[in-house]
Amino acid sequence: MRLLRGIGFTVLSLTVLLGACNIVQAPTSPPPPPPSTTAQLKVSPSIMNGVTTATVNVTAEGAWTLGSDHPGWVALQPSSGSGSTQVAMTVDPSGLQPDSYSIGLTLSAGGATASAHVPFSFPDVTVTVSRGDRLSSQAVEPSAPKTPNPALHAFGAGPGDLVVGVAKVPAQAPALDLAQVRASQGVRVRSAFARAGVVTVHAANVQAAARHLATLPGVRYVEAALPLETFSNDTYRSDQWNLDRLSAEQAWPTGDGTGTTIAILDRGFDTGHPDLSANISGTHDAVGGGSDAMVSDKSCGSHGTHVAGIAAAVANNARGVAGVAPGAGLLLVNIGDASATNCAMTTPTLIDALNYVANGGNPRARVINMSLGTTSDLGQGVRDALSAAQSAGIVLVAAAGNDTTTQPTPVAYPAAYPEVLAVGATTPTNDIAFYSDRGPNLWVVAPGGGTATDRGAASDQILSTWYDWTVSPPADTYAYEEGTSMASPAVAALAAQLLTARPGATPDQIATALADGATDLGPSGFDDTYGYGLANAVASKQALAGLSPLVVETSDGRSFDVTRDVPFTIPNVPTGSVTVRAGTDDNGDGTLGDATGELYGQATVNVAFDAPAPRVDLPVTPQ
Repeated sequence: MRLLRGIGFTVLSLTVLLGACNIVQAPTSPPPPPPSTTAQLKVSPSIMNGVTTATVNVTAEGAWTLGSDHPGWVALQPSSGSGSTQVAMTVDPSGLQPDSYSIGLTLSAGGATASAHVPFSFPDVTVTVSRGDRLSSQAVEPSAPKTPNPALHAFGAGPGDLVVGVAKVPAQAPALDLAQVRASQGVRVRSAFARAGVVTVHAANVQAAARHLATLPGVRYVEAALPLETFSNDTYRSDQWNLDRLSAEQAWPTGDGTGTTIAILDRGFDTGHPDLSANISGTHDAVGGGSDAMVSDKSCGSHGTHVAGIAAAVANNARGVAGVAPGAGLLLVNIGDASATNCAMTTPTLIDALNYVANGGNPRARVINMSLGTTSDLGQGVRDALSAAQSAGIVLVAAAGNDTTTQPTPVAYPAAYPEVLAVGATTPTNDIAFYSDRGPNLWVVAPGGGTATDRGAASDQILSTWYDWTVSPPADTYAYEEGTSMASPAVAALAAQLLTARPGATPDQIATALADGATDLGPSGFDDTYGYGLANAVASKQALAGLSPLVVETSDGRSFDVTRDVPFTIPNVPTGSVTVRAGTDDNGDGTLGDATGELYGQATVNVAFDAPAPRVDLPVTPQ
């Protein structure tokens, strides 16, 4: 940047006192007229941002001259004159680099001078980065300025239908001219209801069509068509209050776990249950080796079957229940020894199961649920296996424990380890379950159920898939259970939902999103009873969307961190065709939008001097 500083001079008037003496004065001519004492400059605009011409108002008495400190690219016309007038200042930026400059002007009028400094800079571009599935179109009311439409819904990038609100008839402004709609690129009018003020159209590209339609006179809003579906049609959906408390179903349209696998480390798996089998992507027996995880002895119970159903029972199959993440895959890993007393689970089989899922850094699942534990430390072997799994990018979730009676009991292990997200249990009224362990290790809480005596009904507990050993032969069925074992898979499933929305997210980012999105219960902020609060699928996805910084890059090699939906000004943009890119770099390789789940979008604008400053609405979408 070039800076010019004015130098001020102070003239001191000196009076000489002479003693008495005889002085002979020579004849003198009449004194010259006093110099002009008026010299002023005023430049409009006072800041030349993206413009090459300005007007210099000269105020002077008599003759004057005006000059600049950059005569090579600053022209003044006229550069001299007499009396007050206006001077046209023109800047030739062809030899300049995109930057900010200071133009110094000096006016000389008789014995007086005046100076001015005018900032000059290349054009700015204002960018607003928004999610492409929340395109910020505009609505217009008759004789009213356009403002963002808060009711606007998701737009995709391809073909689809749009709902266009138009000025009703009669109205202050004429109704939308349907010919204008038909002239839009790739737009076909499906139906028009003038009395209702609604036109439905089909567009080859809904984003482009929405932008165009929003500019037409008489358009009040532009909305994307939304699918209408019933809530899941599973037989016992109305008994699944846990889904309602988690806002799980409301988050399915933006990620129901599809593409993410949840590993359930447990015992008592019914691998043939018809409400699970379609989602079972793999099974493993960490006790005897091999792939058979099917429960073989009634001492092993059906705990794993119940936990798996909470996480990812198949939804909308007109059967039984729906899982919290019904699109997720299930990797069922048995760690119960059917040949041991009470089908015992031990730390060696837990370690083997963790290592099997971590798979040497090439994980077989992105989430591990452990609805198991004990009040004592499990040893360094388990810690090492947990650390390896976390390093492989796996989100570790475990039940906080059910040991609290008259006094709070600390969170059990492995949930108490820092690598693991400890989950406590709540009742249908969002109170902490009386049995739920608590303490500073707790992360969040989720529905785990009360007891049947809370309200005298089994519906206080959590309904899920079950394998009934009381009949012969044992049968696939459903049952109510309670415990932090029921809360933990719900949070594991929310983690799967988040990973579907952003596959590149790290375990720390998932943990942060779960905490930031949780509904605060109990004392304000974190507390030992509720952790960060009740897990919430929708809010956690919103929190996850803001975790990775958005970056704007320009084709001249500059980059800026920006905030979504907040206008951002890129200064000193080179003229001509300029490409603006925006996105995230979740994998940290320095390239925006090159990995699955990273956000990316770009737009090309024409930048010129003496033209309206470009404003770019740049949607970014997951790759």
